[in-house]
Amino acid sequence: MKKICKKISNWITSGFRPLFLLVVTGLLLTGTLTQKDKSLVTTLNAPKGILNWEINTNNTVRNAMISDWQATYKNIISYGDNDQPDIVPVSGIQTVLNENRADYAFIAFYVAFFLLLISRLVRTPRYNRKWRLFYLAAAGLTIIAGLLDVVEDLGTSRILTLWQQYHNFNLPDAAIVGYPGRLKWLVLFIVASALLWQFIVTNLALQWLELATFFLRKGVKLFWRFRVMLLTLLIVFAVLYISDQGQDLLLSINASRTGVSLFLFSATVIALLCWYLPKVLEYPGALNYAEFFYRSVDFQTDPATGNRKKAEVDLSRLLGAAGFLVPATGILKVMDNYHMDYWLSGVPPVAIMAIILLLYKIILEHHWIDRFFKKPGGGIHITRYAVTVAVLVIPIVLWGMDKENTQPYAVIHLALDLIILSIIFLITTTLRTCSPAIARWPVAPFVTLTGLACLLFFIACNWPSFLHLFIYKSRFYTMPFVFFAVAGYLLFFSYLMFIGKKTGVTWITLLLTVAFLGATGSITNYHAVAVQRDTSRCKTASGRYTSCAKTQDSLTSYTEKWLLGREKEIADYTRPGQRKYPVYFVNAYGGGIRAAVWATMVIGQLDKEMRADTAKASQPGFQHYAFSYSGASGGTVGLMLLSGARYHHLDNISGDSTFYPQASRRLYGTDNLTSDIIALLGRDLVYSGFGLSGVPDRARLMEMDWEKNAWDDDINLKVKIADMWKATHTELPLLFSNTYDIPSGNKGIIAPVLLDTLDFPSAIFPEQEIPGRGGMFLSTAGFLSARFPYVSPTAKLNHNRHFTDGGTIENSGGETSLQVIRVFEKVRKKLLAGHPALANISINILSLPNSIPEVENPVYDKSFYEPLGPPLGILNLGGANARRADLVNSRLKAMGYHYVRIEPRPYKLRNKKFWPVLPLGWQISDVALEAMQYSAELSPSGLDTVFQEFGIKRKKQ
Repeated sequence: MKKICKKISNWITSGFRPLFLLVVTGLLLTGTLTQKDKSLVTTLNAPKGILNWEINTNNTVRNAMISDWQATYKNIISYGDNDQPDIVPVSGIQTVLNENRADYAFIAFYVAFFLLLISRLVRTPRYNRKWRLFYLAAAGLTIIAGLLDVVEDLGTSRILTLWQQYHNFNLPDAAIVGYPGRLKWLVLFIVASALLWQFIVTNLALQWLELATFFLRKGVKLFWRFRVMLLTLLIVFAVLYISDQGQDLLLSINASRTGVSLFLFSATVIALLCWYLPKVLEYPGALNYAEFFYRSVDFQTDPATGNRKKAEVDLSRLLGAAGFLVPATGILKVMDNYHMDYWLSGVPPVAIMAIILLLYKIILEHHWIDRFFKKPGGGIHITRYAVTVAVLVIPIVLWGMDKENTQPYAVIHLALDLIILSIIFLITTTLRTCSPAIARWPVAPFVTLTGLACLLFFIACNWPSFLHLFIYKSRFYTMPFVFFAVAGYLLFFSYLMFIGKKTGVTWITLLLTVAFLGATGSITNYHAVAVQRDTSRCKTASGRYTSCAKTQDSLTSYTEKWLLGREKEIADYTRPGQRKYPVYFVNAYGGGIRAAVWATMVIGQLDKEMRADTAKASQPGFQHYAFSYSGASGGTVGLMLLSGARYHHLDNISGDSTFYPQASRRLYGTDNLTSDIIALLGRDLVYSGFGLSGVPDRARLMEMDWEKNAWDDDINLKVKIADMWKATHTELPLLFSNTYDIPSGNKGIIAPVLLDTLDFPSAIFPEQEIPGRGGMFLSTAGFLSARFPYVSPTAKLNHNRHFTDGGTIENSGGETSLQVIRVFEKVRKKLLAGHPALANISINILSLPNSIPEVENPVYDKSFYEPLGPPLGILNLGGANARRADLVNSRLKAMGYHYVRIEPRPYKLRNKKFWPVLPLGWQISDVALEAMQYSAELSPSGLDTVFQEFGIKRKKQ
């Protein structure tokens, strides 16, 4: 027995560090599982969550906590055998039970953690054998604490399971959890205090504090030294982990083998640069400006050992590995958000990345790669290396050949590709200098010149004519091209640091200072609204010439012509149930591309089914009965597209099938984002930073992309809005584009008719402020509502207007719709005396939000740092005003108006366990389009409420 104990002791002694790191890794992994959905168990009666439960012995308090946990919930998507997903609430009780199951593994790891600390104390030079019983007692108490924790978990499971079955009937006493829980915490406190005392006595505490301070100081220093690489990885992380647009782009990439290849290549370039550039920046020798790109260098060797400093070498390798793991983490986040199951579902992807990097650190620190691949006399086992790489590459090749690998759920293979590449990278870079033949290979040209090629390619992409050679009718280039830009900037700023090191000038700081001063200290028209000027002059009654006055009708005049032009149709209108002639006022919420898609698909489906229901070949569809469209942000863009398509088909209204849900997917399958993002990272930085102008900014480039792609569907977005709406064009619903003027703090409304401030108080009218008969293109008018920085810049007009996203002040367009209704009703009532047929009208409001409220989860409001209050309040203003406007409109039923709200539904993809997230950006994947098409075509749905006004009954699907 003594021999076995001694062997175990020696094994722990020799491998303490890797064992300690592995146990910490296990604690991190299981700890994240025990903290999952913590917000559901943190309530008023359990402010510290599960801790309050563990130490409670009062049955009344216990019941209050359970009642709270019954009320808190989150919604998840559950998939059965049918095509419909079910919305399943996960309560706080279920969350506690899930945490309880994960806690068993957590117990094992924290017990192992304490035992390792005790073993470390035993091996200190100041260890006194007299304290042997003390250490044995500490070890025993640690095990007892773990057993008490198990008893507590068993009691928790029993109480909550019985509560779910029988509610508050004959439950075990709360003491079966409370007393073991209290005793466990007491024992752990005693053990922790005793160990802390021993750490102080043996000077280990002081040594570890000094070590922690040293590592903290060193970490800050290393972060500053390698700040360019670390900031690059943080940017990539933010794009893929935080942005739903970046996550949706990954699905578009995964649907194309070319996209996957480009993505893996661009990620590899970033990883190689993150690995190699620290060597150049830290190289102490002389390098001229050109040798930065072609002369291979390495970290400085330690004169005492003749070897490179291991900490620096390992750090650069970990930075390179992180170049692969950061995008892989983003993909795992996609899997979580899109409800795709994988082996480690439930573990936060960030924790998975941290665990992998920690394992890599252990591997590098203990030379496990060297031990396996190196020969005792020098060199490496080429056969082992080749076989290892081949084994690792085989899955990548097989997944690439799989026909199903383009399916959304196969995006996990892309994450695994990146993880496998990180392993190959780690092995290769570790062994690179072990073989003299390989060590002589010039690394610098391969890495830096590839990065330089990415930079030059990115610069060339700032010319739209060059960029469109790739992105026209394709949409998987956005992310790889953004990664090319990231790689280019990484190389560029590293080169500036290299020059600064040689010259003693901090060129990055100087460049950023010049850019800041140029951006803030100059007045340019770079972000001006694209306006079609009309310089014609008209003669006044006095014989003088001046700018010609606008020729549009006022809203009042247009409404009168619209009503009188339909007087006979309104008088003759009859439907079952004595329904009146319905007039619709449509408002579409903001929400980027998903808002645009939803608005067009709903209206397109209404058109489609109304035409299919009648035998009249000339049936104009739903839009014939729509008087106006009012939108915010992406909703306005969708309404703009509907208007453009309708305008093209004015001579053949029944032929307008452009936005039938299936047909509209062609337009939305184009790339309308890459130009904007490339300009954001490229030309806009230069022109804005140096106060220049003369080329289209990123907002105008995006408008031009939409104009180009829409033209293929016979939609002309380059027509002036003032030229589209004439007295004879009443088949075209009026478009009201809502924006927000920053200097005045007022809502702006772009409309094709002249508006009156009495009808639209505290609003400005940008179109009417354009001199003479000049005006905005339809594309500009629509996108002026969708100027959410920083993807799209704020927009300037004249010398005193600066517009941002319409959703900033009110994100539904509902307020403007109500103001239009008031003008419509005022005109109608004025005409009733001479035209009694106009009494046969019903006012209908159609509201189109684009989120899925069924999966929103109520949460307790937590305290937050007070300085965050004002910005959070401002950010929530647009949504709050949207809800208020919609609530006002929904309560107009008392005045005889009708209100209907249509929003998307959860969706199941072809018998697969997958539910797409609808992105807020300006590009959308096929699966998200399919989800929205499904919601638009679904029966029964909110569309049936609209069809009732026309006496149409749909068959249930």
